[in-house]
Amino acid sequence: MRALLLLAVALLLPGAAATLPVSFDDWRDLRPGAPILPDDWLTIQTLHGETRHMVCTANFVFADDAGNRYIGTAGHCAPIRDGVHVWPYPEGPVALHGTRADTAARIGTFVFAASTLAPATLPVPFVGYVPEWDFALIRLDAGVAVSPQMAHFGGPMALHDELSSEPALLHHYGWGVHGVNGEPEVEDCCALEQPAHGRTALALHLAHPRLVHVFDVAGGGDSGSPVISADGRAVGIVSSANYADHGVGAGGVQTGNGIYVRLGPQVALAEETLGVRLTLLTAPLR
Repeated sequence: MRALLLLAVALLLPGAAATLPVSFDDWRDLRPGAPILPDDWLTIQTLHGETRHMVCTANFVFADDAGNRYIGTAGHCAPIRDGVHVWPYPEGPVALHGTRADTAARIGTFVFAASTLAPATLPVPFVGYVPEWDFALIRLDAGVAVSPQMAHFGGPMALHDELSSEPALLHHYGWGVHGVNGEPEVEDCCALEQPAHGRTALALHLAHPRLVHVFDVAGGGDSGSPVISADGRAVGIVSSANYADHGVGAGGVQTGNGIYVRLGPQVALAEETLGVRLTLLTAPLR
């Protein structure tokens, strides 16, 4: 019922894009929405008594003034426990592109990761702590092909840093509910028989400068997923879900309240920490 309600909202809200709000297609090339693995932290996820390889999702593509290229993901997807970490390139942890350790390809190394929690301050039924910082950057190796255009939905066309008290339609593309040809992969953490990589969420407002509270459907592999507005601007990153409110459903999929971190402050911290200026690479909507 919740999914049907969200679809109805997606179709009725002003500014809804012509692209379908849910996607069952399977984009695997390196771009916002691509599956990634941290090379040396592959087995932290345990589901139903079995240790599984951790899958996360890449978000937006950036370049610095020297021409170095980066792709983002969630800070908690990097091989750290908490805090802010910096590694010189290419000495940081290796990042892989793919959903299986035996077939994933190296794309570069982590150079920045931040993962910290803060007490919940949003006026919503969200318990405990919410992410304060949850962003990581992978510097891409020379010769690695990457597209800045987000899978299925397209964009980002610009950064979305405005504050608004109005409801907003948000799209993300991730690997929390995935499989291959309708069959769950052996090593994934949250597979469903019919994967829906592209999904649409409802934010009651975009009034908080750092966080967005949404009603969504997400799984563990969605961590780091790019989030855009209906008009194609980069809003933020899929970060966490409210387990205490709605729990975890079949296949590890979470339904209900979720938290996205807004992109602007996360990138600003990375710039300050690394001492570089980052430019968000843009692309048209599909």
